[in-house]
Amino acid sequence: MSPVQALIALLEIFSGFAALLGVLNLYSTYGFGFGGTFVMLFYLAGWEIIGRIFDRARRKTPTPLRFLWDIIEPLFEIAV
Repeated sequence: MSPVQALIALLEIFSGFAALLGVLNLYSTYGFGFGGTFVMLFYLAGWEIIGRIFDRARRKTPTPLRFLWDIIEPLFEIAV
């Protein structure tokens, strides 16, 4: 695994932990009953929709970082 992939994996772990804390916070606010579960599912669905919107926009928008990544990625594969 390249260092960039390791960094991305670490950021995904932190993201998952933050989502877990958000869900637990919603449960502590609204309770573990039907209402809390409904709010939690609505929250997660909303973030999934927002994530897909950002992912779609990212694919359509060429950024200097993406151009740089396209250049650097094969170099990391050769080194590993």
